[in-house]
Amino acid sequence: MLLLCLPALAETTLRAGVANDSGESLRTTVDGGLALAYRDALALIAQQSGIRFQLDYYPSQRLEQLFQVGKLDVEVGVHPSWRALSPVAGFYTQPVADEEFVLCLPPGKGKRPAPLSSLKGGTIGTLLGQRYPSLEAAFGSRKLLRDGSANEDEMLDKLRQGRVQAVVLERRRAQYWSRRDEGGAVCRANRWAACRCRCGCTRNTASCCPG
Repeated sequence: MLLLCLPALAETTLRAGVANDSGESLRTTVDGGLALAYRDALALIAQQSGIRFQLDYYPSQRLEQLFQVGKLDVEVGVHPSWRALSPVAGFYTQPVADEEFVLCLPPGKGKRPAPLSSLKGGTIGTLLGQRYPSLEAAFGSRKLLRDGSANEDEMLDKLRQGRVQAVVLERRRAQYWSRRDEGGAVCRANRWAACRCRCGCTRNTASCCPG
């Protein structure tokens, strides 16, 4: 991991942030998989380098803003493509976790996965500040319309009310909501073109510069 190549940072504490875009902490997800992977990765870096991390949770948009203005030293669980246009340069560790996003349809739409093409012209619920590489082309060409929500509760309310035709959730979060609200907000997750992202940690290069 690139962070291990920074001996000058040993014995320091870096401010780290991870996205938490739901009413429940990432620490209470179905299996805690991603949250545990992120914490384990930081613990391993700390063990091998002497760097310590103060880890806090933020909404995705706030996380990116804090990183850009130098209030955070490290973003955890970020894919490089999500920050391609960021005005702040950073460098990345090796991947520490997989994220798989799935498309979730409202109840009554059947249990068989529907092709993404069947939603052409429809509005897809997404989280503000989150990027979905497999869908960006469709959003850009207006084949699909994008609706942004501040958190998962708001996004799923829109699905219940019919204001969006489908929503995008990380696979573990889709499982969590389906179990919590059986027969309610979300039906079986519909995997489209498996949008898998290899997520690691990105280091703010600005905070590497002295004074």
